[in-house]
Formats: sequence, C-alpha cells, structure tokens
Amino acid sequence: MNCEEIKISLHDFVDELLDDKRKREIEAHLKTCNNCFAEYKRVKKFFDKLKNMPYTIEAPANLVEILSGELLKKAVAEQQEEQTKPKVKINKIKREQVKQEKLLKNSRGAIRKSRVTKSIFTTKISAPIVPRFGLEARKTILTLLPLVLFAVGYFIYDFLLINSPWKVRTITGNVIINGQIRTTERWQENESLVTDNYSKAVINVPKTGRIEVDAN
Repeated sequence: MNCEEIKISLHDFVDELLDDKRKREIEAHLKTCNNCFAEYKRVKKFFDKLKNMPYTIEAPANLVEILSGELLKKAVAEQQEEQTKPKVKINKIKREQVKQEKLLKNSRGAIRKSRVTKSIFTTKISAPIVPRFGLEARKTILTLLPLVLFAVGYFIYDFLLINSPWKVRTITGNVIINGQIRTTERWQENESLVTDNYSKAVINVPKTGRIEVDAN
C-alpha cells in the first residue's frame, strides 16, 4: 500500500472498521513512514475529541467521507508543498556570504584610499625640498667610471706596447734568430739576428719605428 491509500483508510483504521489483514498492512506501513504516522496521530486525536464530547449529536451520513476527503486534500497539498519548496544549500549560502563580505571589505578599502588620496592633493606642501646629494654623487660616479676604466686600459696597453718584444717580418729568404731559421718571429732581448746573401727582413720597434735589415 502507498501513502495515499493509507491516508484514505486512516479514519476506518482509527474507528476500527477494517478487517485484520487491512489493519496489519496499515500498522506495518505506519511503523516505517513518518508522514503517514503523523497523519494517523492527527486523525486519532480528532476522533478522541469526538468521543469526549459531552453531547451526542446525529452526524451526517457523509461526514466520514467529507472528513476523509478534506484530510486527503490537505495531505496531498502538504506533500506537494514540500516537494516544490526549494532546498536551501547551506554551503552555497556560506560561500555567498563570504563573497559579499569580501566585496564590502574591498569597497571600504577603496573608499579609505580615495579619502587619503584626496587629502594628499588638497593639503598644501610646506616642507622644504631637501637636495639628494647622495643620489647626484652616485650618478656622477657612474658617468665617470667608464672614462676611468678606458684610461686605465689604454695606459696598460701603451705600457705593454712599449715594452713588448720587437717583431721580425721576413721579406725574402730566411732569417736566423739564435741559430734557428724563422720566417716570422719576435726578437727578444739578448737574442741575435742574422741574414744571409738572399735574406731581407723588417724589424718593427714598438712606439719607435722600423728597422730594415738587408742581406748579410
């Protein structure tokens, strides 16, 4: 039996007008269905009040049918209302609440910032401007540093050029330096250079000039 059939038969069940089989079916259903059991309690309470009335009246013949019909309509309406009632999701509400609190907090922060900015622009600045000597000195040093490095590098290059070995370039034949034939070589200090009958060479002296060496 479903819930609608149970609710239709509740008045007969309370009034003990059903057979034993039907009563057992309703009793089994009421033990497992909270909605039908609540409806059963309302019907029983109503019948108990009728029994306790001090005067006996002659009830209409269709009273039971009217009551059962009204109770059925009410039960169906309540069931439909529960089904159509939107289920409120607590987590969704909490997330929305946190979101709204963040928006409110951000809007308050923006208002505070706008007020601070407005006060800055509307306040006259009377403090004297302090020159930043440290920053200017740093800029000057960074500007002069490449020039100093270039000057130091050129000095080192010039020093090495003056004191570097003399370079020998053979024009024809072979040049003998320290007893060995060399076509292109550097002539170090305390070394000897000799040309034969068919040899000529040029010695480049740094920062000075060049020496042309003829045969023999």
